[in-house]
Amino acid sequence: MPITREVDFFSAHECREMAQTLIQSERSRDRFATVIEGELATALRELDRLLPERIDEARAAIEPLLSEALTDIEGEDDRRMLDRLHDEFRSLLNQPSAYQRLRAELRRAITQGWQAIADAVSLRGGRFREPKLKQYDADTLFGALASLVQPLPLLARRYWEQRTRRRVMLIHLLLREYRLREGRYPDSLEPLNLQELAIDPFSGQPFGYRLTGERYQLASSA
Repeated sequence: MPITREVDFFSAHECREMAQTLIQSERSRDRFATVIEGELATALRELDRLLPERIDEARAAIEPLLSEALTDIEGEDDRRMLDRLHDEFRSLLNQPSAYQRLRAELRRAITQGWQAIADAVSLRGGRFREPKLKQYDADTLFGALASLVQPLPLLARRYWEQRTRRRVMLIHLLLREYRLREGRYPDSLEPLNLQELAIDPFSGQPFGYRLTGERYQLASSA
């Protein structure tokens, strides 16, 4: 992460006030878990809309969507694939137990996908790891339906990239405040007393800090 000089015109008081705001934000109870729970609930509702529990409602719900998709498709191979999936779905509607199994498997896949996002966001193991989302074959009925409600894996990365930027800005502010107070930059980040906020979420190690004369470099793995 390149050096930023955005804070050089702030006073020590301004740096301290902004830093305290960022510290409070970083140490406040995280509400992103609630967001994930909400997205999971939304995905399950969307599944229930696409595949209602009652088969007669399912037929009424899915037929217009398939007909619209067939109208929009241009490639002959895609059209044949959709025709095949359409036939599979119609056959499934004549097998109530198989239809309910499909719904249950899709609900399980949705829940597992969002759990993988939640695990990545929680920094299990002390650092960010990309969520391991299962890949489904879109040529199958299950895979085609699962792809409609699968979470985006980048969601967790974007979340921690944003928080990492906040931590980096916090360090810049405190380094500026330290220099104005002490007349120099510290030899390490330890005097800033950042504790866990000095840790780079993408490496699980402290942010890279190097002092060279009157200048410093601050690096992140993000």
